[in-house]
Amino acid sequence: MEGRRGEAFSREGRLIWYPDTKTMYPDGFATKILTEPGHRRTGRSFSSTVFRRVTTVVGKLFAQCRPDVALFGEKDFQQLKVVTRMARDLDLGVKVIGAQTVRERDGLGPLLAQRLPHARAAAGRRPCCIAR
Repeated sequence: MEGRRGEAFSREGRLIWYPDTKTMYPDGFATKILTEPGHRRTGRSFSSTVFRRVTTVVGKLFAQCRPDVALFGEKDFQQLKVVTRMARDLDLGVKVIGAQTVRERDGLGPLLAQRLPHARAAAGRRPCCIAR
């Protein structure tokens, strides 16, 4: 987290909320935020498990921080729509805004590039794809 904190502050970030696992999921935690199955990827169904995880984590973060605005990358359009709908449906008081997805020079997103350094190391080439 230390590197991410420095990056946020160098990009005009003023506050960072980075709760530990115990804060996010205290003993006995049993609540999940579910979405209706209407959220599907074009041409194929997409596991609602992924969105249940996203909406539960993001919903908890919104409840803990009470932000006025939250920016989400437009690249994952479906996730953006699910989070926007959740915030509206649950009256969380946050305006969810789609923002241009930031990319490193090699085309990877900053977080993915940090988590998958081997994706860059392949003979100095730009990765052609990332396995699902």
